[in-house]
This record gives sequence, structure tokens and C-alpha cells, in this order.
Amino acid sequence: MQRCVGNRVQNERNRARRIAYERSVECVTLPKPTSESSPSAGDIRITGSGRAAAGRYRRVHVVGDATFDGPVTCEELHVTGSMRAHGELTCGRLHLRGELRADGDVRAEEAHVFGLIRVQGSLEGERLKLRGAAEVDGLLSADELFIRAHGPIRATEIGGGHIDICSHGWFSRRVDVNAEAIEGDDVQLRSIRTSVVRGRTVTIGRDCEVQRVEYSAHVDISPRAKVQEVVQR
Repeated sequence: MQRCVGNRVQNERNRARRIAYERSVECVTLPKPTSESSPSAGDIRITGSGRAAAGRYRRVHVVGDATFDGPVTCEELHVTGSMRAHGELTCGRLHLRGELRADGDVRAEEAHVFGLIRVQGSLEGERLKLRGAAEVDGLLSADELFIRAHGPIRATEIGGGHIDICSHGWFSRRVDVNAEAIEGDDVQLRSIRTSVVRGRTVTIGRDCEVQRVEYSAHVDISPRAKVQEVVQR
């Protein structure tokens, strides 16, 4: 009798362990990639890996890897991971943590980029803040442009109202800014290497290497910077 009771108790223990194991497996199972859209609201959310059609949206959220098959226009774009747009990208606000590729121009009223942005066209906006690297085939411009470069910055030209570019961190190495010219009303540079800088007021900070500086109102060059030629226009 005691042996039967002991067997039943052991069986119940084994069953409980099996149920607990199955539940633990269910808890750690990764969700399948999904793409959820709300036509009425104009919102879309892509989690995991997914594709979406070109078009107009209100809010776009990407967590993972997303591809849009054509131009995209939206009020807000949030990307954590990577996204590619096969066409132009136009948005009110852009928040990126990861990588963004666009096969056309990118326009954003306000952009916060932490990572890498690659544009087969121009990147333009009112206020752009970039921490990372950028590869722009056309013009990189904004009324207010702040760049903290973790890697090379490439564009045909860089322009704007207020421009502030430096390498990331106090002890970072000098970063190359490959552009025909950096031109703005107020230009401030630190720890970068570039060719031509033009502006109303120009500040060349420490550890810069610049071939030519052109200014109209004021220029300030750090003794720790190297500038080959300075011209007042």
C-alpha cells in the first residue's frame, strides 16, 4: 500500500515537472516576425523581419529588419534595428537606432540618428542630430546640423545655418569628413579632417586638418589645428 502511494506521489511530481518544463519552453519561445497595420489609423508596426508596401502612413515603428517596396511618407518614423526604403523617404520626425538605407532622397523636419544612415540622394531637414556615420550621395543639409561622428561622414556637400561637427568623445581620433565643401552661416568643427570650409563665422577647433577656410565676418582657429589657407571674402 505504501509503495502504491509512493508511486502515485512520484508520478504526480514527474507530471508537475513536465508541465513546468513545457511552460518554461513556451515562455522563452521567440515570437514569429509580424507586420501589423491599421488602415483606419494609418499606422504600421513591423516586428522581427517583414516587408511593407510603399505609401502614406501616420506612424511607422520598426523593431528588427524592415523593407518598404517604394517611397514612404509618414508623420513619425521610429526604427530600432534596420530599415530599407526602395525610394524616397519623407517624414516629420525620424528616430533611428541602427541602420537606415534609402534609394532616394530623405527629408525630415527633425531627425535623431544613432547609427549609420545611407542615402542614394540628399539628406535634408530643419534639425538633424547624428551620432554615428553617414554616406550621402547628394547634399547633406539642415537649418541646424549636429554631428558626433563615430566613423567617416561622406556627402557631395554639407550645408546649413548652424553646423557643428566633431568626432565622438574627448579622446577620439580625427574623423574624415569627405565633402567638396562645408558651408553655413555659423560653422564649428573639432577633431575632423576636411577640404574646404565656408561661413560667415567659422571656428576651427583642436585637432582639425583643413585645406582652406573662407569666412566673411569672423574666424577662430585653434593653435592645435592645421589650416593651410585662410581667406576673408
